[in-house]
Amino acid sequence: MASFHSNAGFTGEGLERAYELAEMSVGTEQVDVGSDGPVNDRFRYHAQGNVVAEGTVQAIESAFLLHEGGSEGPCALARRLMSAMESVSSEGLGDTRCINNYGGVTATGAYIHIDNPDGSVAVHINVIGDGSYEPIDELSRRFVEWEEDHCNNIENSS
Repeated sequence: MASFHSNAGFTGEGLERAYELAEMSVGTEQVDVGSDGPVNDRFRYHAQGNVVAEGTVQAIESAFLLHEGGSEGPCALARRLMSAMESVSSEGLGDTRCINNYGGVTATGAYIHIDNPDGSVAVHINVIGDGSYEPIDELSRRFVEWEEDHCNNIENSS
């Protein structure tokens, strides 16, 4: 999550016991720098995950931060988020329930959503899967189409 008004919450280590009782996989990861100051003096971010393979949240954060510098309009932020999503699938990480129950897929769905400062939608791409395919691959394909349609010359005006 990236935000201009840092709002995120850690659901806590106490969830691990609840997942155990529900016979679900265990794993809560969080990297929360929301209070450490904004990235490029523009926004804060939070990377969090419940029931995820170890290293998932760190991979998301690392890929997100690779795109520091330059413009931070909707297209640049979308590229950061897409890169973070792709890092999960390329490293075989993600939701442990899906990894274990659906032959290694990272999740049963994936999305990117960014609002413009005025509240209108800059990008919304939502892939609702069923566990039979990797949703991040489909998200990436749709993202490339969106980027080609929406990001030519937009960054220069942001």
